[in-house]
Amino acid sequence: MRPAQGSTPPGCLDEGTGAALVAGQLAGDELSAVENHLDSCDSCQAFAAALAKVAGSRPSVTSEASAGTLAAGEQIDRYTVIAELGRGASAVVYEVSDPKLGRHVALKLMHSKADEEREAVLAARMLDEARSMARLSHPNVLAVHDTGTLGSSVFITMELCEGVTLAEWLPTRTPTERIEALLGAGRGLQAAHAAGIVHRDFKPENVLRGNDGRVLVTDFGLARSQHKSAQLDDEIEAGDLRLTRTGTVVGTPAYMAPEQLDGTCDALSDQFSFCVTLYEAIAGRRPFAGDNMAKLSANVRADRVRAPITPRWLDRIVRRGLASDPSRRFPSMEELLAEVEKGLRPSRWRVPALVAVLASAAMASYLMMAGSPTKHCNEDANEQLARVW
Repeated sequence: MRPAQGSTPPGCLDEGTGAALVAGQLAGDELSAVENHLDSCDSCQAFAAALAKVAGSRPSVTSEASAGTLAAGEQIDRYTVIAELGRGASAVVYEVSDPKLGRHVALKLMHSKADEEREAVLAARMLDEARSMARLSHPNVLAVHDTGTLGSSVFITMELCEGVTLAEWLPTRTPTERIEALLGAGRGLQAAHAAGIVHRDFKPENVLRGNDGRVLVTDFGLARSQHKSAQLDDEIEAGDLRLTRTGTVVGTPAYMAPEQLDGTCDALSDQFSFCVTLYEAIAGRRPFAGDNMAKLSANVRADRVRAPITPRWLDRIVRRGLASDPSRRFPSMEELLAEVEKGLRPSRWRVPALVAVLASAAMASYLMMAGSPTKHCNEDANEQLARVW
């Protein structure tokens, strides 16, 4: 129960203000003040949601709002909108309050489209995303909590990760930090493959790096079971290699394996995308040149990778993962990641080699001393010590 009006904490909604908000009777500065308070008060968010449910009338959600213009305080199912976090070609993501879980989560709401057929395809993809991600429980995969609909639009709720994408984070980091971050993302892909899921759109923008240091693979909206064929729609625009498009292929062309460009893919295609991302993380540009689909595809199919990256052991790994022939790639992400981890460890030859060098130096010093004229113990001691060192 909400405290009676007389005991309501300062600044919090009382019964009258809450009822007026639910009825849509607040306006101007009063409405702004309430919305600002809701942004920072979980208790009042839950209170407003409960009032709306009891009254049978939640704050209105218009068709325009369902297209991605929801205001703070509006409701989507049981969730109260806090703020918009970002938007893409097919969906908008909000921070929302979940009274059931008692915390803030991220809610991804599909845009409403005039084209009902295309909207149905996007809705199916988002439901696939929710189902795919809900099957995964791994430290490097963003957790999904719930899915539902708002009118004809689909939404999913997932863990709210405070941080940035790898596309934003990588440029300011050392090579070792970049490799280690990609190792985490690779483990997320490995977990997906173990669950029989192919991501199909792995790229830096689809990996989050949390402020707590976690690396999380997200956006499984194009994911499919390895036992299902790819769903194909319209046609890719040749000039845009960065954006995800629905067409003869599904995914982001600049990160796609040649077999995916032909319309089929599996876990080895994700491995190719991972290696494109790993090369880009180190070199600052993608491994294959080409400002349109024709040029890019020709370079990918001919294995025309740009200049080698350093360290050389990583270049060898990446080039194997980028092979146009899938059979030449690593059998699995697990084996690829094992090679990267091995490369990051100090080389085993360094310690015995150092011991051998020191032993040789000591022996040479001894022979030089033995062949020189006999001297008293302390005679020219400094000179002898200098030669030994």
